[in-house]
Amino acid sequence: MNKTMTAEQKLAEALAQIEQLKAAARVEAVKKAKYPWENPEMIQEQQRVGYNFRMEPETYLKIQWVLEHKGGLKSIQKLLEKATNKYLDGVIKELEGK
Repeated sequence: MNKTMTAEQKLAEALAQIEQLKAAARVEAVKKAKYPWENPEMIQEQQRVGYNFRMEPETYLKIQWVLEHKGGLKSIQKLLEKATNKYLDGVIKELEGK
């Protein structure tokens, strides 16, 4: 950097370097992605998806009971997302072992 640069110029140069590093990191992450959910480009392109989930009354009552008795869970959606992710991580681990 030139010593006669103003603070604004130095900041602009630093921000440009940060953007270049972010782009390089993104390219590297895309190359390293083994699965679609590890690829930042695919994640960015994918819209959030809602899904209607039919359940038996007993399942619904169990979920309501858990939500009332366990802290940190505020909605059925969050509980189902958390449970689904945990289940899928197990299935993926199992499939990788085959």
